[in-house]
Amino acid sequence: MVLEVDKFKRTFGDIPHYKKGDINGKAAQYHLKIVVVGDGAVGKTSLLISYTQGKFPEDYIPTVFENYVTNLQGPNGKIVELALWDTAGQEEYSRLRPLSYTDVDILMVCYAVNSKVSFYNVEEMWVPEVRHFCPGVPIMIVGLKSDLYAEDDISTFVDTLEAEEMTKRIGAFLHLQCSSKSQQKVREVFDTAITAALYDELKPKEKIKRSRRKCVVL
Repeated sequence: MVLEVDKFKRTFGDIPHYKKGDINGKAAQYHLKIVVVGDGAVGKTSLLISYTQGKFPEDYIPTVFENYVTNLQGPNGKIVELALWDTAGQEEYSRLRPLSYTDVDILMVCYAVNSKVSFYNVEEMWVPEVRHFCPGVPIMIVGLKSDLYAEDDISTFVDTLEAEEMTKRIGAFLHLQCSSKSQQKVREVFDTAITAALYDELKPKEKIKRSRRKCVVL
């Protein structure tokens, strides 16, 4: 599945909202896996904790691999089993990281808005890696720590226009920025990713479960 930015925005001008509902005893109709990648210390783990637990972790702990699974209810009442996979961005984990890519539905490639190095690595390192191991899987670019734009000196920060241009250039379907610390747009990031993962299923002829896409692990 290849998502085009303009087509995605036209189809989902208003992104559906997914929330924890009265789903005890109900089986999930959809099983989705989202993998989050990016440089170390950009805030990937904080993003996942902020979304799943509603709080911001003050201490930085380098990630090896974490896996969050939760059930959500969409606006149409359908139950989505959502698996969120965190990955370590450090180079020493480069041989283990591809193990996370199996059966992924959406890839979130992250950078920190106050780190141009992490931003440039999106195009130079992360997109080539995920395209190699997961060809055809939709990619979403996510800028983290957007609350830092409120600081006085942002001259060294990532320019949002440059980020939008890169998103189109590399063929990602969308670029969003959020703040795990303030919770601003965190839910929107995940609601958008879930909607993109369900893109085929949201067409008139729904499927009970996606045909699993095979990633290449070497």
